[in-house]
Amino acid sequence: MASSAASSIFEQGKLKVYSCEKTQNDASSPPKPLFIVTPTDQAGSYPVILFLHGFCMRNCYYRQLLGQIASHGYIVVAPQLGFSPFPSAKGDVKPAASLATNFSEHNCSSNEDIAAAAAVINWLPGALQSVLPSGVQANLRSLVLAGHSKGGHTAFALAMHKYATTSLDFSALVGIDPVAGAEVALGLQVPIPPRILTYESNSFAINIPTLIVGSGLGEERKMLILPPCAPKRLNHAEFFSESKPCSSYFVVKDYGHMDMLDDDVTEMALIACMCGGGCRGKMRRTIAGLVVAFLEAYLDGKGEDLAAVVADPSIAPATLDPVQQKLTGRMAAISRL
Repeated sequence: MASSAASSIFEQGKLKVYSCEKTQNDASSPPKPLFIVTPTDQAGSYPVILFLHGFCMRNCYYRQLLGQIASHGYIVVAPQLGFSPFPSAKGDVKPAASLATNFSEHNCSSNEDIAAAAAVINWLPGALQSVLPSGVQANLRSLVLAGHSKGGHTAFALAMHKYATTSLDFSALVGIDPVAGAEVALGLQVPIPPRILTYESNSFAINIPTLIVGSGLGEERKMLILPPCAPKRLNHAEFFSESKPCSSYFVVKDYGHMDMLDDDVTEMALIACMCGGGCRGKMRRTIAGLVVAFLEAYLDGKGEDLAAVVADPSIAPATLDPVQQKLTGRMAAISRL
């Protein structure tokens, strides 16, 4: 019975949702262009999720994923961060070491994204309410940081309260296939600044509940010639290793790094990454359901759905393997509810 009830978290929620885009010229004057998804038909106070997109991506590429999460009672604010695809090819071909330095320090650093995301967070208290539907209240006391790929790296860095100052505290952290670097020429691995990975267990200076959802195919090469989009030692496995309790970890085994993007996203956004052979909708539903179950547990103290998925991962639309948790104290009790 518990597993049957928990399976509903993987479906569209009961709330109708509304999405909109706000540019920096909007009356609300956001510091970055925003894609906002919010419940619209039922008055109430809803937790807010700041969602940070992946490298080279657009915030609106996640419309279907964010819409499903919002339909369960969450307001999602997704800023558009930097959009510089690859190092510019100028002059002669450079040695691998030079390419690595250029890729890491000039094109793929998260420092500017951290500053931009912090500015959006500081904008929320004074302006978010003005862009929401009538009757919908933003509960900024339950503010969740979330991000995909490089956006996951940015979210973890922000949660450390070391690289930027924000006016709000965070209640939970979600990394969707987070990546802290890249493989470049000749297989050389390059961390991206700031270098948050220490390769020591439980070393992250983060003391809020953390969810990490990885992709099983993200660390594989596409066509054996392109580097993996989520390479080992820089991907979800290392993020979980360094996360403290309470943290939950799920890997969507048969899907790739970009398989949560919308169905109508241009193929160019997918070309570099290994993708699963199945329906991307299963990947999105699985990730959305895990996020909802996790937030129910740690924002609302309702751990039944999360516990049910941990006990029986087969209730998810896509195969989850491995499934792990680090639990302690009161949070362990919540997760077992």
